[in-house]
Amino acid sequence: MSGRRFIGWALVIGFGVLNGYTTFKPAFEDLELEKLKKRELDEASNFGPNVVEVSTTQNVGAAVAPHPSPVISQAAFKSSAGANTDG
Repeated sequence: MSGRRFIGWALVIGFGVLNGYTTFKPAFEDLELEKLKKRELDEASNFGPNVVEVSTTQNVGAAVAPHPSPVISQAAFKSSAGANTDG
């Protein structure tokens, strides 16, 4: 008889712990995030006022026009200058 009571109490306690964990998990995550932000601000203040924050995310899909190399632009200039002098 005491074995059944033990199993019942174990289930009740187990469900109570699981319920508390799932209920308070977002609050614990928020506290951890606030601690992390505070620690980062404290560390950033050690570097001085002239430090610029750099984002760690990369804009992978951004279209950036490449800079033409001087060799290509000189070759294009010579070919267009040659076309004008022949005619």
